[in-house]
Amino acid sequence: KNEKVEDLILKRNSLLSKSFSISYKKPLHMLEAKNQYFYDDKGREYLDCVNNISHVGHSHPKIHTAMIEQNLKLNTNTRYLYKIMNEYSEKLLSKFPKKLDTVFFVCTGSEANDLAYRIAKNYTNSKDVLVMDNAYHGHTNTLINLSPYKFKSKGGLGKKNYVHIAAMPDGLRGKWKSSEKNWVKKYIYQVKSTVEEIYKNNKTLSCFFVESILGCGGQIVLPPKYLKE
Repeated sequence: KNEKVEDLILKRNSLLSKSFSISYKKPLHMLEAKNQYFYDDKGREYLDCVNNISHVGHSHPKIHTAMIEQNLKLNTNTRYLYKIMNEYSEKLLSKFPKKLDTVFFVCTGSEANDLAYRIAKNYTNSKDVLVMDNAYHGHTNTLINLSPYKFKSKGGLGKKNYVHIAAMPDGLRGKWKSSEKNWVKKYIYQVKSTVEEIYKNNKTLSCFFVESILGCGGQIVLPPKYLKE
């Protein structure tokens, strides 16, 4: 039997931290999901466009079966030897350029980004980093400082002096519109100018954190050749 939404909210508020936000004035009570759709307690179907990261949709039968089979056989970490870890690593690396030839296994995007930043800092001996405006890169203390979406918002602590911000190449709402001539080059020039300023101050840029599609920035796809140039 389905619980009333009001009862679920009361129970949730008594158990979870208030920092966990809930969407919509009338919260949705979801019961199940399949493929690209959600289904609520009223039987209504929703096209899922905002449920964070669902790369292959919900309840994918092939992935579901593979997870069950592997969990019934072995579920451990990288401390031990087992064949499937090597096989998966090889298949994963086959999708990337040859220069990317080493795998780090982590559990979350925050862990991955935190590790990437640590590697960049150690390699360059610098903590200065370039990030895209309105970006969100993770919930660790380090990554909150690299996320304008967080440090510029209510409750944020502001930008650290080692963090440098690139303007989002948004041709619709940004400073330079797609209707203008050479609008992409203007955004690229802004990035190059920011980097030059870093080196003028006798600093070194450790890395550039940027998504191929700017999620929290508004689902903006980067213009062709933006990253290359």
